[in-house]
Amino acid sequence: THYWIDGKNGNDENNGTKEKPWRSILQLESIKYKPGDLVHIMTGQYNFKGMIALNGVSGNEKAWVCIQAEGAVTIKSADSKGCSSVIMFLDCHYIVIKGITVTHEGENDIMGFRFWSKPSDHVALEGCTIKNLKSNGFGGSANGNHIIVNKCIFSNLPLGIYWGYYEDEHRKIYFDSCKIINSLFIDCPKTDSAETGYGIPIK
Repeated sequence: THYWIDGKNGNDENNGTKEKPWRSILQLESIKYKPGDLVHIMTGQYNFKGMIALNGVSGNEKAWVCIQAEGAVTIKSADSKGCSSVIMFLDCHYIVIKGITVTHEGENDIMGFRFWSKPSDHVALEGCTIKNLKSNGFGGSANGNHIIVNKCIFSNLPLGIYWGYYEDEHRKIYFDSCKIINSLFIDCPKTDSAETGYGIPIK
């Protein structure tokens, strides 16, 4: 199924078709995703307060779920209590996000993309820009496996990507089989160029 979001011409009372697109970027949370689904986000800047939580989004090896920019698309969040990232992955599998710019305006330490609570695997960012944040561009507090960042730009961040190993009395967090391909880090002074506990090169 194809869905459309159009911040200029859409209406959230519509059904998300090409002829009747939604307006709000938060509609990304409400879709009942199936393998092979494609969400088209039309050109524009999408401002919202809070966080986009992609919970239980699952494609499969032959039919990934795709969220794709059609032109120049910026997703910009504003401070909201309890939010820690612009886009959060929870229990997501075989999902790719293409061509969007992610940023935040406010005082909170907000990540661009974050894994949270439940493990995710086979998650990809392609051609995305993550910029002007007060926290990591991409990180997590849940396990992530087979993660790919391809042709992305990380700009003006305290730390570009952190896929590290972390363990305490409550949890064990690890990232395995992750790749960063043809991506650029600009003004990310603390981007970790070391290896994680699983030997995954960060940079």
